Amino acid sequence: MTAISRPVISTILTGALVLSAGRYAAPQPPQPAATVSVGYASNLDDLRRWDAAIDSLVRTGGLVVASRRADRMVEGRVHEYLVQYVGGVRVIGGGIARQFDRGVTVSLAGTVHPDIGIDTAPALSAAAAGRRLEQAVGAPLANGGAPAPAQAQETGRMLLEGGIVGGNSIACPGHYVGVEGHIRYGVSAWGMVENYRCDGPPQTSSRAGLSLMLARDEWRVRPALRSGLSYDDDGSVSPTVGASLTLGHQYGARFIVDRWTLPNGAGLVLMQVGAFFSF
Repeated sequence: MTAISRPVISTILTGALVLSAGRYAAPQPPQPAATVSVGYASNLDDLRRWDAAIDSLVRTGGLVVASRRADRMVEGRVHEYLVQYVGGVRVIGGGIARQFDRGVTVSLAGTVHPDIGIDTAPALSAAAAGRRLEQAVGAPLANGGAPAPAQAQETGRMLLEGGIVGGNSIACPGHYVGVEGHIRYGVSAWGMVENYRCDGPPQTSSRAGLSLMLARDEWRVRPALRSGLSYDDDGSVSPTVGASLTLGHQYGARFIVDRWTLPNGAGLVLMQVGAFFSF
């Protein structure tokens, strides 16, 4: 039997420890959270730099708008809250509150966790997670399938409006009242009732449809495309398509132009001017 000297044994153990340390090296400590608290009155350069960084995170999905609402006390002010996500998973404690004044960022406050090196790929499929939940609670899932993924919620807004109606030579003057409710991603459902006074007795028309906003919610002037159906007193149904322009946030003015295609093929253009109140 060949004996191994102590220096050789020491060399072997040292090499093994070095290899082990390289293979099982402890992960690097996470980067500290970045706390943001800056406004236009304190440091305008820092505000612009952070605002650009946050816009970049929004574009890449690192920050998601969770809510956006107009200030009910200060005209033109809009408050937005963004939550942080990594690989589709929300980061607890990561979020930014941003305040706009007529579309311009005036303050930022919150916390962002940079360089989170965590693999967010699920170890279980959605179906397997659903089966484990069913086994744990002893009952099937309510929706009969896999649990629904969590999504960032957007706040809705209702809008009440009213005004006058006019149009081309075949249109009768009148007035209208309407309501509009935000669904999400700039899509809203709207409905209105219009009363006209032509040569004969007064006439009523009801309309409903969808609109798509073509601007950010904090903009003071917001154009939108809209389409819908009109239901008249005589039972006829006509498609409508048009556009609207909204000025203001909690309250303001609305301008709407719609074109109807009547059952006889004639085109009717209506213009509506009114005021609104949102809540």
